[in-house]
Order: sequence, then structure tokens, then C-alpha cells
Amino acid sequence: MKTHTISVYSFDELSDTAKQKALDNHRYMEVEHYDWWDHLYNSFIERVALKGYTVSYKNIHFSGFWSQGDGACFRGRVHKTNEEILALLPCDLAAKIKLINSKLRLLGEDDRIDDLSCDFTLETSGRYSHSGTMQIDKVYINFGQWTRCSPHTCTCCPEWPSLCNELESIYELVDNEIYSSVEKAVLEEARGLADQLYEELEKEHEYLTSDEFIAERLRDSDTEFTEDGKAF
Repeated sequence: MKTHTISVYSFDELSDTAKQKALDNHRYMEVEHYDWWDHLYNSFIERVALKGYTVSYKNIHFSGFWSQGDGACFRGRVHKTNEEILALLPCDLAAKIKLINSKLRLLGEDDRIDDLSCDFTLETSGRYSHSGTMQIDKVYINFGQWTRCSPHTCTCCPEWPSLCNELESIYELVDNEIYSSVEKAVLEEARGLADQLYEELEKEHEYLTSDEFIAERLRDSDTEFTEDGKAF
């Protein structure tokens, strides 16, 4: 029987060529685990909740990072308050709503247009995972209940004889423009959030597969190598 003696080395004892081979052999040691993105998902869920989004972990998807069609997307629900919607509406429409609300308050009338709110359902479609696959599936719009006091001349507020006419025109504007203005703005916002998440995932992946990170992990684990950089 013959006995062979093999010399083993720490990472820092290897030649530059052997170090590079060791790094390449362990390049994906951290990202092979399915949960390397956990903290990014959890942070994303908390962050978008502040904007009215309800998203669960299982409804976030991504693919990456070198192919056409790669990206991130998510499904969920969105609730936008009166103030958030006014910020999304065209300036002229938002200004009209704010003006009529001010008049109503001065007259002591019920300010029902302040009840304006929207709820959306976000879905994805297709086999890719980028933000362009996201669409708004359902929209529920609430902007109060109101009917004219009379089909003809307004009699509900003598100090403001055109009250019903103005309210009617505002409600028509809200009803007609809310779908095109707010829906578009919310979809753009949601897609932007998905793109932001993808950028974070890509940066994390680059970090976890970088020479600096892999070298430090090999040092911390006291991995030993043969002269040519193979793990022993």
C-alpha cells in the first residue's frame, strides 16, 4: 500500500490563478439557496403597504438576470384614499373638486366628494415576470352618493342656485376621468415599484456572486484547497 501526501492551502495561500478557479467554482454558492431574496421581498411588502398596496410573498415573482423578458412583477390589491387620488388626478379636475368642496363647507352642506376613494386589483399575465405583464383587473370607485334635488332648477341651496349643476358636472368629470387618469397612474406606480424591486434583486445577486463576497465566505468557512484551487 502506498501513502500519498497532499498539500492543502487556505484561500489566501493560493496563487492568483488558483484563487480565481476557487472563486469561479464557488461563484453561486449563496444564490443556490431559494431564500436569498427573502429580506428583499419582506422589505418590499412593508414599503408598498405605506402606499396602499396589499401584497403577499407568494404573489411576487421575478426572473433574472441576463435574458430578454427578465424582471419582477406582483399581484395584489391597492387602496387609494381621497388625498392620494386628488394627487393623481389631472390638476384642473383636482382643482375643481377642491373648489366645490370649499364652497360646500362654507355653506354648511355635506361634503360628499371628500369620500372619493378607489380600490384596484392587480394581476399579471403571460409567461414572463417583468413589470409589463402587470395589469389592473378590477376597479371599484367610490365618490359618495348624490342626486339632484330637482330635475330642473336647483332649489336645495338658495344662496347657491347653481349648486346642483356644478355638482353634476363635477360628478360627470370624476366618473368619466377617474378610469383613465387614476387607473393609468396607479398602474404606472405599480410597475415602477416592481422595476425598483428588480433593481434591488439584481444588485443583491451581483453582490452575492462577487469576488469579494465569495472570497470572504471561503475565508470564514476555513475551506481548504489543493494547489490548483479545487476544494479539498
